[in-house]
Amino acid sequence: MRHFIISGLIAWLLAPGASLAQTGYSISLASANVTAFGGIGTVYVTVPSGSAWSAISATAWIRVYSGFNGTGSGSFGYSVSPNLTQSARTGSVTVGGQTFTINQGAGAAPFPITWTPVGPHHIPGTPTDQQSGKLQALAIYYNNPNIMYTAGGRFLGPFNETGVFKTVDGGVSWTPVNSGLVDPIVNALWVDQTNPNVVLAGTDEQGIFKSTDGGQTWNLAANLGATSGFALDGTTLLAATAYGIAVSSDSGSTWSILHATSSTVWAVAATGGVAVAGTQNGTILVRTSARGSWQTVYSNSSSGVVYLAIDPLEPQIIYVGFAGHNGVVVTLMTRDSGNTWSALTGPNGVSPYGGLNALAVAPNSHVLYGASVFNIYSTGDGGQTWTTTPAPYDNRLIVVLPGQTTIILGSDQGLHKSTDSGKTWTSLSGSIYSSIVTSVAVRGSTLSTRAQDFSALGSLDGGSSWINGGGIDVGENGASLINPANPNYCYTYSSAGYQYSTDGCQSWQSVSVAELGAIGLGQNCCSDTIAVDPSNPSVVYTASQAGVFKSVDLGVTMTNTNWGLAPAMVIAVSPFSSKSIYVATSLGTYRTQDGGSTWSPLIFAAAPVLVNTIAVSPKDPNVVLFGLLQPPAYGGGVLKSTDGDLHCISRADSRAPFRPMAIRHHCASVRMGS
Repeated sequence: MRHFIISGLIAWLLAPGASLAQTGYSISLASANVTAFGGIGTVYVTVPSGSAWSAISATAWIRVYSGFNGTGSGSFGYSVSPNLTQSARTGSVTVGGQTFTINQGAGAAPFPITWTPVGPHHIPGTPTDQQSGKLQALAIYYNNPNIMYTAGGRFLGPFNETGVFKTVDGGVSWTPVNSGLVDPIVNALWVDQTNPNVVLAGTDEQGIFKSTDGGQTWNLAANLGATSGFALDGTTLLAATAYGIAVSSDSGSTWSILHATSSTVWAVAATGGVAVAGTQNGTILVRTSARGSWQTVYSNSSSGVVYLAIDPLEPQIIYVGFAGHNGVVVTLMTRDSGNTWSALTGPNGVSPYGGLNALAVAPNSHVLYGASVFNIYSTGDGGQTWTTTPAPYDNRLIVVLPGQTTIILGSDQGLHKSTDSGKTWTSLSGSIYSSIVTSVAVRGSTLSTRAQDFSALGSLDGGSSWINGGGIDVGENGASLINPANPNYCYTYSSAGYQYSTDGCQSWQSVSVAELGAIGLGQNCCSDTIAVDPSNPSVVYTASQAGVFKSVDLGVTMTNTNWGLAPAMVIAVSPFSSKSIYVATSLGTYRTQDGGSTWSPLIFAAAPVLVNTIAVSPKDPNVVLFGLLQPPAYGGGVLKSTDGDLHCISRADSRAPFRPMAIRHHCASVRMGS
């Protein structure tokens, strides 16, 4: 018996006399009931020794996140998204003809609120450059390059779920096109070169979506989990998916697994009859003819394959980039379709982080282009000599258009284009809202934010235009806050350190305190590393790796409180008492009621994940919200206390003072209005 995936459904081809459930196949659970908040679970699969199986979801809101394929008995893990509708729903996962059914309860009535994006957008870079946030996926309609689609994704670099944007004027303006795209984490895009309205999106959780109207509407074509690449192989289309190498012969409407893999396929490329794929566990597979079989030609289990490139004039020449746990990318090359491999000799000083982040071979020559953090490089002799050209920062994608003089880069600051082989660059994506914002502070029409890979960003007109906090080092993530009593004073704390502003978030100054230092990696999760005492706004606190620091002069100078709570990640002060303070650390969450002399731990019995954000109600000191680092499906969400006690009972008890609230991903910030 064989199975085929048709538009996300399962079709089984039975041998004569065979039953739907394969002989000897069984699963540990026939069904499961899940609350509207979502959840995760594990199902054990029993099969005859040596038999292969795949666990495939037929439902968009059910994701198989581990154990996609197996040989012999094993298990698969599944996750269920929160139900944001008011109706109960039923979905399923199929394994070897066995159906595992999931019944999910109805969600609450939607809150009547409409959101309008305000930015950051047109972020000032160089005097002529207006930037956006991370964009790593790009599809160009080459018959009319003014038509492009782009997205952020998660496969390379930081997490971005801004969905898909489309331009028809070469990047002057962009429009979000996401109707029906229920998974906005888009890692890869592909456009049909015979019809620019046919577009595919490879997403991080659900798989492959297809649009036939230029992105106006999307439908799930194949629920194949994380999909991070497409490649046209003659008249068929290949995709890199969690289940293996998938194939489609109808421009992505239907898909089947061409070659199953035990590890997620991260990259795929094809040209001239040669196809190559690379997996998360470092395996390279090559197929040298359309009807040939896939052969493992290289394996390096200590790193994953992050990019592939094939020389279109000599397709036996293949380049492969491996990224290890240390983030260093090593590029290998073969001149004989994978029979022998050698390390590509890279340019000296290629990157402070090591290696090339992206590769592309020019479509009409042997010239290889590579992008690093700061530069692009080109070589026409297999890496013996390189030409170095300055480029935008944090590059993750390089596309060389026919003719070789036009190059487009995708980076953490958006898309940039050069029409003179990299000598000059212009931004293509200033109007796109794709910055990874980790905090926002609002006072009237003034907005202050922290966004990945930018200085403090602000707007003085409610988001119509944005300013960049020039003169301060670029930071990773962090917190922003405007003093509620004196809005001339603004604060930000990121990997670039702690800074304050005395002119309403327009310019910034750093505080030089050796102990305070920069925000730590663990604190990158948290937007509440700064707190102003509501009862005495001259007092400002900062949670740092060295503990909690305090200022009594509106945040201009900081000293260590020596409270012994390190590394501190989150701090909140009760609006009812300056002495009532909450501090979350990587080891637990604590409260003091005497200004820090003594501390008592809060025990979250049902939430073994880190506290990300804390908010105390301005109306009732006993009501406190705790936002957690993980979504509800993974044991997180938002917990609510209604009695101000220090104990936290299991979330399963409806009488518990801490109750979960539904969110899709981890909670970055919680606030309560007056």
